[in-house]
Amino acid sequence: MRTLQYLFLLLISCSLPAQAPYEVFRFDHDGETLTMLELMEESNTPGVSIALDYGAGDTAFVAQLREMGIGPDTQFPAGAASCAPVAIGIMQLVDRGVLDLDAPVNQYLKRAQLPLNRGREISLRDVLLLRAKLSSGYKPNGYPKGAEMPDLPTMVGKLSPSGWRKADDDSEYGGWLVLQMVLEDHYGEPLAAIMDQEVFAPLGLNNSFYATELSDLQLRGVASGHRDNGAAWPDGYRRYPEQGFTGLWTTPTDYVRLVRAVLDAANGASGGILSPATARRAMERGHGFRSLIFHLNDEGLPYWGGNAKGFYFQMQAHPAEDWICVAAVNRNLNWRLGGPVVWQGGLLAKQWRSNDRLGIVLQEADLTDPTVAKIEHFAFTRGIRTERIMATTGLPEGITATPAYLLQNDRGRAIYSGSHNAVEGIIQFIQSSRVSPKKSVGDTRTGWLMRRGRQKLSIPLKVTVPTGNGAPDQLPEAMLAAISESMLEGDDWASGTVELGPLDRRLYLDLHSYRREEGDYQITFALFSQFNCHTPVSTNFGSPLTMRPDGTGASELAGSIKSEIAQLLAVDRGLVGRPLPLSTPVISWGELGWELSKAVIAAQGTTTYHPAMTLAERYEVNLVPGDQPGLFFGFPAPLDRYSGSVNELRGAFLLGDGGRSIAGNFALPVSEIKTGNEALDYYVLDDLLKQKKHPTAALTFAPVPVPEAWRVGERQTFQIPAVLSLRGKRHDVLLDASFILNDRGELLTTADFYVDFRKIFKHDGPDGPDDIRRRLEFSAAFTATR
Repeated sequence: MRTLQYLFLLLISCSLPAQAPYEVFRFDHDGETLTMLELMEESNTPGVSIALDYGAGDTAFVAQLREMGIGPDTQFPAGAASCAPVAIGIMQLVDRGVLDLDAPVNQYLKRAQLPLNRGREISLRDVLLLRAKLSSGYKPNGYPKGAEMPDLPTMVGKLSPSGWRKADDDSEYGGWLVLQMVLEDHYGEPLAAIMDQEVFAPLGLNNSFYATELSDLQLRGVASGHRDNGAAWPDGYRRYPEQGFTGLWTTPTDYVRLVRAVLDAANGASGGILSPATARRAMERGHGFRSLIFHLNDEGLPYWGGNAKGFYFQMQAHPAEDWICVAAVNRNLNWRLGGPVVWQGGLLAKQWRSNDRLGIVLQEADLTDPTVAKIEHFAFTRGIRTERIMATTGLPEGITATPAYLLQNDRGRAIYSGSHNAVEGIIQFIQSSRVSPKKSVGDTRTGWLMRRGRQKLSIPLKVTVPTGNGAPDQLPEAMLAAISESMLEGDDWASGTVELGPLDRRLYLDLHSYRREEGDYQITFALFSQFNCHTPVSTNFGSPLTMRPDGTGASELAGSIKSEIAQLLAVDRGLVGRPLPLSTPVISWGELGWELSKAVIAAQGTTTYHPAMTLAERYEVNLVPGDQPGLFFGFPAPLDRYSGSVNELRGAFLLGDGGRSIAGNFALPVSEIKTGNEALDYYVLDDLLKQKKHPTAALTFAPVPVPEAWRVGERQTFQIPAVLSLRGKRHDVLLDASFILNDRGELLTTADFYVDFRKIFKHDGPDGPDDIRRRLEFSAAFTATR
């Protein structure tokens, strides 16, 4: 039995740091994007119960606008989704040879008979596929408490065949009354007892039953319905004698497991409620949207929806992606919520199974950070497994501030070192780290240092040559000593050599001096962030401070600098994260549950069969803005914050000599190179890349031998001498390339190379170790098609 995790995630308990799975759901509503709780409020929906089978187990969670006692075991009426267990019961008898799908259904009815349908008998298959029109209407109205209700023979006796349903026409509910009677007449028992004995009990579905009027015991475990305006439904629910169509009360978890049992059987599992052959036959499209058990959408995916008045119930399954989601809503016909929820549940399933793991480290004050919510939703839509890590649990020593973003997969772990409120920069980090996570290394710095709990803030000082009347080559030593002494006042300040981690920060301080005729100096300063060393984030330009050669005035200068720094340290500025207190426990990555895993690619890739394949001579790449970027660039750590991506790339691989050689040519518009920092983009595009003069960059390579014969699914790895054309000049580079031809005839490509930044751009590069800032690395990952 698959493991069930109960996550009691209610709005009233949102003070808990753990994130409810539904918090990443988003809904388009009247031109706005709403969260699930916002849409529930907007649509007068008190509660939603959701179950998700994500392929490796199932889970259930609940959202409520107010405490209503709804939990994962609370039962909801399934409406028309009540039909699926009935169809399963019929197919069980087909499986056993008791029923023949193509025999007249009247052959199995004892208490009523159906008239001919335009001169033809109605078969059991006709009824299951809803091919016969029976003049029953789309769905029954139900009855209030205490009303007199017809019995099953009376309802079946009133059915009047009136032709055959076209494949795209709406269906009627009358056929399900016929199927209910087939089961009851065969077993000699009411439908509720049959379903419990033949379907629910064998699957361990202890929270499912069929009923028209609920007993006092049953009432204790069910949800109460609500009208469109949110008012309570009179007496809690509507009564339906048409049990075969809308008499099931169940939980989303039970229903998920019911569907899973059918899918498992169709995939070959034996010993279940249906044989594999029968289950596979029952899953095939039979007429329009109908299979023998489920409805099928245009893509052939099983679904079912139901609307017992006061409620809405929706199931969606995706066998190929191996997920099933069921949502039950206690507000009348709220398909705007129930329908999208099950599809977002599918995204959640892919996220939970993802090999890519995104960790977001938070303190309590970070929980309302809008950037965190945006990144969580981005990861959700990309199927990246995401979890919140609260700092109170303890963290490895490399985590010094929050919010912090970690990306880990079989290729390693990366820690985001950029601005914590730069949404595009974080997204770019996630995308590039999925391809090639950069290992964090220390950055050794000497100079002034500010300690903020765990976090260290380095403040390198640059003193420009004085200007003015009789200015010396440098500021007097007494002035420099006085400035340093004043800056280092306070317990948080120190001077020396320190190793900075990815979440520690640098603020660069430039001092400018002008010597006046009187012999004193006018001092101005500029502070630069490590994210953009070209545009100051704070200055006192226009309001210089006066210092004398003996150091008088240093205290005022230091106070002004520290005041500006204090403003820059505000978390909403995005330059410096929220420092972790020194009291935060230091634990290992293993204790955190984030040990690096070993690669299992070799074991997974073993195969002894290679399907026939036809090689094309040309495989094209056509990436446009909006696609997943295919080329990323950046410096190694600790300068990995200087990174970017290319959002448009076109070109082709050319296979020659029957696939024994490969050549390539690719071009990209320089304007589509992005760093995730708008101010830095201007500098990179205009100053470094000279985009107006050289609007295009290119990478080409002449034919090189392919080392092995091409086989589907097998990786080819080799080095390729190539030419990078940039700023009107050609530069030789060496690609470490990898190619896989998949069974769809696509060429999956990755490649890594690096260039000497100083040689190409005639610029030293960002401030950092010389051997790091000279090495600009590129990583490519894209799919080429015929």
